[in-house]
Amino acid sequence: IFQQITRYSLQLKAIVQVTPTDDAEETTVNLLQDAINKVDDTIAVVEQLKKRRDETAALFNIQRSIANCPPSLVQMRRVFLMKMAAYEAEKGEVNFSRRLTLYLFNDLIVGARKKRSREGSFLSQSNSGNSSKKHQTHEFLFMAPLESGTFLKRLDVMIRARKT
Repeated sequence: IFQQITRYSLQLKAIVQVTPTDDAEETTVNLLQDAINKVDDTIAVVEQLKKRRDETAALFNIQRSIANCPPSLVQMRRVFLMKMAAYEAEKGEVNFSRRLTLYLFNDLIVGARKKRSREGSFLSQSNSGNSSKKHQTHEFLFMAPLESGTFLKRLDVMIRARKT
């Protein structure tokens, strides 16, 4: 249906281009222009709704992929920005064997670590028995709000606290 709506806008614009612009047709052109504006407004609303649906789906997918991730991750105004790799650091020394995954949102940062099996190897999606847990590829470590630059201090404290 959405594709048909976008075609209506194009068709109406084509009609306006071939409609004579004399006084008798001015009312028709104005009505067509109003219709084009309403169709374009509808298209904009639908695109916003689709974007929001995709953003919400991304939040749910991230939450499902992290074991013990708090349900508060999924919130209406929260937007996922990017996922990045990082390493733990203590006293200025980077520990390259302690890789983290950071999920950056518009208002917070979430840290997680790749899940390991009992034997110490990384879990794959296929060796997990429970279907709800098989997509949980990471373990939750922390969630810190992005308030006035204080999240870096919190991040360092949380990572150090997690080690003990």
